[in-house]
Amino acid sequence: MYFKILLSVSIIISCTNILYAQLSIPSAGLTISNSYGNISYTVGQVDYITTPIGNLGTLSEGVQQVYNALPFTYIVNIDRSTTLSVWPNPVIDNLNIKINRGAVSGISYQLMSMNGQLIENKKTFSSEIKVDTHNYAVGTYILSVILPNQAPIQFKIIKQ
Repeated sequence: MYFKILLSVSIIISCTNILYAQLSIPSAGLTISNSYGNISYTVGQVDYITTPIGNLGTLSEGVQQVYNALPFTYIVNIDRSTTLSVWPNPVIDNLNIKINRGAVSGISYQLMSMNGQLIENKKTFSSEIKVDTHNYAVGTYILSVILPNQAPIQFKIIKQ
């Protein structure tokens, strides 16, 4: 009987968490309290509202994300002899994709918006690809690189 009650309570708690869960999992957060009130913050996603507070400044509410100012390169080891590189991120004009494999037998890539809209879909036989992004809106995109006989490899790309 005790096990049935424990199982029922666990299911109810699990369902409640699913119904009221955040859409993202923040990487850090904290609540600070004092006699004037509480302030909570999280780091992990961009979704916030800025509210002016008289002449004191502004208050940014919601889940927020750290801004990466320096560009970086994704490097993924596919197998012992194959490496996939994607750079720069954040990107301003051209996003580079490079596979260091000698014989390239068809590589596809897809660039999608965060809401799942397909922006660009191309197949190439080159080991070095330049994706022209200068006409794309500032924001975050998902790049999927598809190699033959491999699962798609996805990257989060920030367009400045």
